[in-house]
Amino acid sequence: MKVAVLTNVIPTYRKDFYNRVFTNESHEVTVFCQKSVPGSNLKPIHEQYGERVVLLKYWSPFQNDSLVFHFLPIFTLWKYDILVVDGNVRHVTMALLSTLFRLFGKKIVIWSNVYSAHGNSALQWVRRTWWRIFDNFLMYTEKDVEILNDKKFERKNIIAINNGLNQDEIDNTRSNWNKDKLEAFKKQHNIESQNIIISSGRVNKANNHALALEALQKVVTTIPDVLWVIIGNGTEIEVLKTAAQTEGLQNNILFLGEIYEEDKKSPWFLLSKVLIHPGFMGLTIFNSFGYSLPVIIHDNIMNHSPEVFLFEENKTGLLFKENDPVDLANKIIFALKNESKMEAMKQNVYNVVRHKNNTEIMSQQFFKMINTLK
Repeated sequence: MKVAVLTNVIPTYRKDFYNRVFTNESHEVTVFCQKSVPGSNLKPIHEQYGERVVLLKYWSPFQNDSLVFHFLPIFTLWKYDILVVDGNVRHVTMALLSTLFRLFGKKIVIWSNVYSAHGNSALQWVRRTWWRIFDNFLMYTEKDVEILNDKKFERKNIIAINNGLNQDEIDNTRSNWNKDKLEAFKKQHNIESQNIIISSGRVNKANNHALALEALQKVVTTIPDVLWVIIGNGTEIEVLKTAAQTEGLQNNILFLGEIYEEDKKSPWFLLSKVLIHPGFMGLTIFNSFGYSLPVIIHDNIMNHSPEVFLFEENKTGLLFKENDPVDLANKIIFALKNESKMEAMKQNVYNVVRHKNNTEIMSQQFFKMINTLK
């Protein structure tokens, strides 16, 4: 069976998923995508897959992915048995073509999520209304399936793909580190703190590192040796460094810059007791869970990505009041002072990514959907 996937790009974090999809012997899968996303830090890897990927030319009136017109090979796509299409109306020609193909009887699978952080409610309503002409939905999370059913899609064929990362790779990397090696790593980097917390992601206004810095001022009065490790770079990095100096926190913050290699990130995650993410939480939640690391995030769930629906308060981490540095500080102090409670959370978060949300499960769910359409 020939399957065409229409999406924006193939990012690095989906490498293992596409490796599994492309090596499946029962189905011939081809991805149609663009070379890059303007204004995004996504690192595409399409060049690794040769003829299994068809690059699309596109045009956008904006310098980002907010509205895109792809130039689609209509007659080539018609030859495929199934089209798996990004269910985003902002990808205008993909939306139009999938609608047209559906009207002519082609099997279409919408691959998407119900809500987007900071999404326009009117646009989300338009998207869900458009979706009603389709029968098959591959949703990011099980919560998306639940929400879609509540929106009277219960008679549709809906499967959760269970977004995740390559947990096998993370586990293999973790296995290279034991307690002695981690202690040696700390000495190598002149780290004496027994209370390390970590953040990973773009240092920009959306991720609100400034709020965490404000919270850190309160944390150090109770836990003087706390060390906040920051992985990432971005538009606010210099502002944050200056603020750290101004507030006298330079010895409590370690700026590591961008780190993409799993083996280089691994010791920092393993040395940390909790991951703090004061702003928009996205795929970082999978990386954190992969290292058995609970998370501290704000309580406005709709201002996070769909993956945050995997979070359960007091089971996989802690919630603080959005934009409240005092409450964030209190949650950090709680996490560092209540080791036994955090240990239970560590097992919970690992179970999520080991057994429910990872790229192996994603590929299984992907073909589960395809097989329902034979």
